[in-house]
Amino acid sequence: MGTVVLVLVTFLSAVILAPAAHAAALVTVTLTFDDAHIDQMAAAAYMNSKGLHGTFFTPSGFS
Repeated sequence: MGTVVLVLVTFLSAVILAPAAHAAALVTVTLTFDDAHIDQMAAAAYMNSKGLHGTFFTPSGFS
């Protein structure tokens, strides 16, 4: 019986005295698109509708 009480007291004191949990830090995800394909316009429109940002690379001299 004494062991059970000791385990319960230890558990309860750990729960009561434990620091508060914190949410994970914000995560940054970087989206990049290259080659300037026309289908990337659909990706840009979708991302804009969701408030997301991306980087679109267009090769110089591309015609």
